[in-house]
Amino acid sequence: MLDASIRVLLVESDDHDAERIEAALAGQGSSHEVVRESRLQSALDRVGETFDVALVDLKLHDASGLEGFLRLHTPNPALPIVVITEQSDEDLALQAVNLGAQDFVPKDALYPEVLRRALRYAIERQRLLAELRELALRDELTGLHNRRGLLTVGEQYARIAERKNGQVVVLFIDINDMKGINDRFGHDTGDQAVKELSQLLLESFRKSDVIARVGGDEFCVLLTETTAGAVEIAIARLYGVLAGHNAHHHRPYRLSVSVGRASYDGHGSCDFEALVRQADRSMYAQKQRGLRAA
Repeated sequence: MLDASIRVLLVESDDHDAERIEAALAGQGSSHEVVRESRLQSALDRVGETFDVALVDLKLHDASGLEGFLRLHTPNPALPIVVITEQSDEDLALQAVNLGAQDFVPKDALYPEVLRRALRYAIERQRLLAELRELALRDELTGLHNRRGLLTVGEQYARIAERKNGQVVVLFIDINDMKGINDRFGHDTGDQAVKELSQLLLESFRKSDVIARVGGDEFCVLLTETTAGAVEIAIARLYGVLAGHNAHHHRPYRLSVSVGRASYDGHGSCDFEALVRQADRSMYAQKQRGLRAA
């Protein structure tokens, strides 16, 4: 039986299918709450409320395919999502699972036991995955992704880019004269500089971009859904944020960074780890030429 305390956000445009789902989840004495929205935008407006799980159709009036799932999942990664799909769209549903959905249910299998099991398992898997990611994919000092976390997420984006002939852009960012900061002021001050830059990166880039600390004073940013012009704007924004921070914060060191980049243009296969190494070499070349920010 589905736990009565579970609150479900149902995003379904088809009234008949919504009635079937609500009936399936309300049977056998279950008194849990189902909140139904027929449009994605309405669901996005409500997702700030407390929901334990979401059921999302991949064909909505105002979103189709992976768009609806990604728009809901990207800003709300902690919310477990089960997608609903036509039998003919199972490949699409599997892509959603690869991108973070916990499960999918075909419309011809909207039976009470199937739905309840899918929701229960989705919630449990999301809880376990959150614990594992926190342990394995996060940098302890900054709270950002670590190298493993970056590669895990980056490989997913690489596979999507290959299928859609999309673009993948990686920035490699290194703090200049980190050894000097550590030697002159101590490693505690060096750690403070690393934490400062991590916060400045969060201020500079979009929430959808993936930011990671991949070494002692080295960071990577995976720019999602971007263009060549947008890359220049993103780097310039980082330089501006860094300059402003240096101008308004008095401390015994000045934060300066070198930035390298590498990109995949949608042709052939995308080796994300090789892309990170290429961005690292680009950063080193920038550093050797004395091109740095702040």
